[in-house]
Amino acid sequence: MRIKSRKIGTFLLIFFIFSLYMGFLIYNSFHNRRILREIALKDVLITRSLLKSTLREMDTLTPSKIYPLFAEMVDTGNFDYIALLKQDSLIAWYTAYEGFLPFDPQEVDTRLPYVYINTPDYPIIEFHTYIKDGYYLVGGYSLYYIENVWKNSWKNILLTSMVIFVLMAGAFWVYFLMEKKIVNDEIRLKEETARSRYYRELSGLSAQMAHELKNPLNALNMALQLMKQKGARPEYIDIINGEVMKMNSIVERFGTLARSMQAKAEQIITEHLIENVLKQVFRENIDFNVQVLKQIEVSEFSSDYTLLVHALSNIIKNAVEAMRDYKVEMPVIEIKVYKRDGKVCFSVKDNGPGIKDEEKERIFEHFYTTKTYGMGIGLATVKKIATVLGGDVMVFSEENKGTTVELCVKDMKI
Repeated sequence: MRIKSRKIGTFLLIFFIFSLYMGFLIYNSFHNRRILREIALKDVLITRSLLKSTLREMDTLTPSKIYPLFAEMVDTGNFDYIALLKQDSLIAWYTAYEGFLPFDPQEVDTRLPYVYINTPDYPIIEFHTYIKDGYYLVGGYSLYYIENVWKNSWKNILLTSMVIFVLMAGAFWVYFLMEKKIVNDEIRLKEETARSRYYRELSGLSAQMAHELKNPLNALNMALQLMKQKGARPEYIDIINGEVMKMNSIVERFGTLARSMQAKAEQIITEHLIENVLKQVFRENIDFNVQVLKQIEVSEFSSDYTLLVHALSNIIKNAVEAMRDYKVEMPVIEIKVYKRDGKVCFSVKDNGPGIKDEEKERIFEHFYTTKTYGMGIGLATVKKIATVLGGDVMVFSEENKGTTVELCVKDMKI
């Protein structure tokens, strides 16, 4: 019953909008016709005055003098005919009807300044005016173009009504599609809820795993110190130490994934932030030379320094590794810092391999990676940090043309 009422309401709304629109079109058609007729009448009155003044200034009103003037007015304007009368006789005239004058000189009522004459094809405004010495001027102004516009407007109204009728017929189909979309949105919401629950469980598992691994790693570190004191071979100690550091790094990443983040605002000098991030990234990629171009438009702002270092390090590290794995001959990273809509934005652009379309939708998912050595935590962490800092992260990429990652965070001093 509720769905049926909603359908009836939708139909009535569409019908009401249709009626309003058609009413507007019909009103607009009549209004335009009236305005055009008023403009035509003003044109007639102005032309009548000009002709009257011109003829009055002539010494003699002979046909040889008047005929060229009438011919020019008819041939270049909207007049169908112009004639000069004296009493009931024609003195001079010119017509667009190939020699036919569409009025009887003896029946012209020169007392009226103008009259509307309806012909079978279109109306005419016929004006009359006294010149001098018993001479009268008569002219017929064609409203053909106005009537043509009027007829075309009705054709457009008819065509529009047909189109809208077809649209109304399809309105219910659209409505059913919308209902289907609502159902799909509800399904998607349920899936997102389930995914959120999954990530909460995943975070709990990550926290537990990180906690369980820390104690063995601490024991390994202590054992390494004892081995150094007892003179164990340095190369073996270095190998074990390197692997322990890798394990520590992995545990730290899982710990970051599991921790609930809270932003702590502090004043940040942008140049120092970028330099610190670059040092941290290239400390791990010392064997890969990358040209770094910087354009910093924001000197300082307020945000969480530690979280920003973590996020930007992940972004730039991904760019460096992508260009290194793709074996880019002249690797370049462009870093821009600017403000937009009250937020500080960091844009990191590389000239690496880019990202395939089918991969773009998944790059922020936990544990999704295209690398053989990655864990798929970096960009997921960046997304989480961006949310905590009151912003967002977006990726713009085209395959074989590089990638741009834009991280925007709220300036907390605003």
